[in-house]
Amino acid sequence: ISEQKKAIEALNNERVKFRTLIDNIPDGIYTKDLECRKTLVNPADISNLGATTEEEVLGKNDFEIFPKEIAEKFYLDDLMVIQTGNPVLNREEFVLDPNGEKRWLLSSKIPLRDHQGRITGLIGIGRDITLRKKAENALRESEHLYQTLSEVSPVGIFRTTPNGLTTYVNPKWSELTGLSFIDGLGNGWLKAVHPDDREILKKGWQDATKEQKRSQSEYRFLHPDGKTVWVMGIAIPERDAENNIIGYIGTLTDITERKLIEDEIVRLNENLESNVEQRTAQLVAANKELEAFSYSLSHD
Repeated sequence: ISEQKKAIEALNNERVKFRTLIDNIPDGIYTKDLECRKTLVNPADISNLGATTEEEVLGKNDFEIFPKEIAEKFYLDDLMVIQTGNPVLNREEFVLDPNGEKRWLLSSKIPLRDHQGRITGLIGIGRDITLRKKAENALRESEHLYQTLSEVSPVGIFRTTPNGLTTYVNPKWSELTGLSFIDGLGNGWLKAVHPDDREILKKGWQDATKEQKRSQSEYRFLHPDGKTVWVMGIAIPERDAENNIIGYIGTLTDITERKLIEDEIVRLNENLESNVEQRTAQLVAANKELEAFSYSLSHD
């Protein structure tokens, strides 16, 4: 009797330890019988189900807890595990909270066996990954927005590696450079730069990437048809959460019209200066003639 009491006490202690463990694990843990009814739940699983007490879920199957379309999928997974002994591992699925909002879970289900190896139900684990899913969705939306804005942008946009190799260009960039997306990757864009600007531009890029600073310069692209396009190129370092440079992101702005106006202003100034010089020379010559005429009159 003494040994039996000790064994019972040890078993009770193990049960307390087990219950303490599962009740404090942040992941939802539950068991189901052969009829797919809940036989054990921990607080995290109760929360995942949108319930508040064990009594709300114990003894119930998924059709008594979830909407039909959700319950059917869970029920089929339960049957597959119980009937085949094959586990369901790390499956992303969702339940609905009391407000009708999706709560995403990373779920696994494995067969529960007795001491003779017979399947008596299943054990399930559900990790709440709602925040991760929201972050992933927000990231996808951000990337979609960036892609959309990039494609309709009136300026050329490009991204590079930390050492300046191009990894992305938008349609406007291709229009300004005369290069396709593929041809512009890596160092390919340099071949479209006007020969007179290549070395200066290349050196500027090397200095910027070496010193990890902003790069800004005006230069020309020479298209295959001979067309010249002036651009203002700006690139700034792109940094990760630890402030490490992961590349550069930059823009190309078409300044061809401005350069043409500047050239026209220079030409007009040169013409004006030339006209002024000519007019001045004429006035000087006329003044000399007048002085000569006055001298001759005075001597006569």
